[in-house]
Amino acid sequence: TEFHRLWYDSKAWKVMKWFGVPIQKNPFDLYQYQEILCHRRTDYVIETGALWGGSALYFAHLFDCLGPGTVISIDLEGGWSPFVLKHPRIIPIRGDSISPEVLQQVRALVPLGATCFVILDSDHRMDHVLAELWAFQGFLQVHDYLIVEDTNANGHPVLAEHGPGPWEAVATFLDKNRKFELDRGKEEKFSFTFAPSGWLRRVL
Repeated sequence: TEFHRLWYDSKAWKVMKWFGVPIQKNPFDLYQYQEILCHRRTDYVIETGALWGGSALYFAHLFDCLGPGTVISIDLEGGWSPFVLKHPRIIPIRGDSISPEVLQQVRALVPLGATCFVILDSDHRMDHVLAELWAFQGFLQVHDYLIVEDTNANGHPVLAEHGPGPWEAVATFLDKNRKFELDRGKEEKFSFTFAPSGWLRRVL
């Protein structure tokens, strides 16, 4: 916990870049993301909250190594780097991740039965994250992963002043949805994640 606070407060994650593009992620989490994609041979990554698109580019490069694969990157502001938008595997969608228009676009892109890896990292207010969970859970097959990032906010163990956010959204979602369970093994593997209680795996 103390290391988590120390590393988070250092703001090192704010100056990380992937091939020159900012990528505000925990590198321990990024390592496990590639393990999941490799093991699952995932067809689609769906991410909400792209900022400059560093994580979209990261996933696209992983797919370059693995074979087939498409990255659907959703962002309200549409601030992707031009370098990111040149990658043929990345499909940018500008808009609110829970809007009917955006969800309709995603459904048109993802065939039924495709394996998906979903990362929620946009608006971190509890109500918005909970709406995202309900909206995107249907894209996942059994054994697919849905990652809710920044569940460490609101004192879990950082940003105590944040108020109800991703952590509380996940707790509410799991209380009402038995199709998913927490993968504590992923969470505890490196003893440090920006998604505590945020590694969800579909089981039904």
